[in-house]
Amino acid sequence: MPSAAGRLHYPQDRIHQMKKILLLGGTGFVGSRLCDRLVETGSRVIVWGHNFPPIRDPAVEYVTGSLDNVNLLGSLLPECSHVFHLASATTPGSSRLEPGIEVVNNTLPMVRLLAVMQEFPDIHLIFASSGGAIYGSPSKGMVQEQDPLEPISYYGAGKVAAEAFLNAYHKQTGNGVTILRPSNLYGPGQRPKAHFGIIPTLFDCVMTGKTFEIWGDGEVIRDYLFIEDFVELCRRTISRASDHRVLSVFNAGSGKGYSINQLCDSVRKITDQTLKTAYRPSRGIDVSRIVLDSCAAQRAFDWEASTSLEDGLARTWARLNR
Repeated sequence: MPSAAGRLHYPQDRIHQMKKILLLGGTGFVGSRLCDRLVETGSRVIVWGHNFPPIRDPAVEYVTGSLDNVNLLGSLLPECSHVFHLASATTPGSSRLEPGIEVVNNTLPMVRLLAVMQEFPDIHLIFASSGGAIYGSPSKGMVQEQDPLEPISYYGAGKVAAEAFLNAYHKQTGNGVTILRPSNLYGPGQRPKAHFGIIPTLFDCVMTGKTFEIWGDGEVIRDYLFIEDFVELCRRTISRASDHRVLSVFNAGSGKGYSINQLCDSVRKITDQTLKTAYRPSRGIDVSRIVLDSCAAQRAFDWEASTSLEDGLARTWARLNR
């Protein structure tokens, strides 16, 4: 990481010549769909990630490397007007017993990125946090951005730490930052992971005949947001962010809560197939209820989730069976 005395310096007059958008973690579930949407709307995109598609879009520049590579970052940033930080190397389950994973794999790369971006005051940074993990188990029905951050998992704590660094970065530099706190994202293209991504895991169990394990009694409440709705919000942040060097925080959810038991019933109805379930003891890292109030995003961007859970599940299932 460069020190204050030995920071890397880059030509400021190149920053807006090409007006590209850099997607860190651009080959993941959110990043790949956001890339498609941005290209569709005429943006020039740089995708930083791994496991690139076999057929690459000629309108996209693909870059691979660690976020620790500050020289590579510094060579790309002069061409960019916005940076989306979508990269995450953990899940609530993967760091459950190893909090250090959050620090090494997520927090340190974030800090190194901020050290480089200090030199680029006109670049707006947009960070994908987690509305489902950072608030803990709030007692109120709908959670707003100003409510206390009380994560009960190391994963959630890592997101809170990242937001704290972003706040400090903004206060020290005045550089623009937008923090988006999505609820549980799902949709076509999402792959099942161990202990993460409940909807692709449910469909995988339907297709393979595996038993879906429910941690607890299945009555925990979650807010599920369709990927296309979240990508649209990401797209809308660009026009607003380019005009304001401020720090803003926005929840992004459907505003409706569903229990895991209700979700299982919906999957059975949509697929018209058997879904076997088994109840296990609670893991202790799952919040009991989280439903997000997204009125701030609606006011700022004229945005709201437009896809019902039933429609989103049906579209996801249809894509799996094409």
